[in-house]
Amino acid sequence: MPDICHDTWFIDSGSTIHISNTMQGFLSQKEPNEGRQFIYSGNQMRSHVATIGTCRLNLGFGFVFELNNVFYILEFSKNLTSISRLAPLGYSIKFNASGFDLLFKSTIIGNGVLNGGLFKINLSNTIPYNLMAT
Repeated sequence: MPDICHDTWFIDSGSTIHISNTMQGFLSQKEPNEGRQFIYSGNQMRSHVATIGTCRLNLGFGFVFELNNVFYILEFSKNLTSISRLAPLGYSIKFNASGFDLLFKSTIIGNGVLNGGLFKINLSNTIPYNLMAT
């Protein structure tokens, strides 16, 4: 049985969508249309999309990161943030020896660490700023 992480998020360069395995942090939700009811993983495993919505993450530097079009998929073991969805909006990742920095238009807004072969985003409960990401 895989480890289920409900309160941690990982940066994923291979995912083309944001994925959550919990409704925690969701601000809004809508039913997926007919073409978005299922996704297929790299191993061709089919997973049911329960809902799609906006999810709030409180980053370690005090920024609020709102991810749009997050697919809620209960069967997933990790919450994933898609780099390919963030890059066109002005976000970038700078990797370093201890992990990474998350930047918005060249300003560091968060960071994370390498954890079990994946880059985990450091989260916090502080909420002074708002940023939107699709």
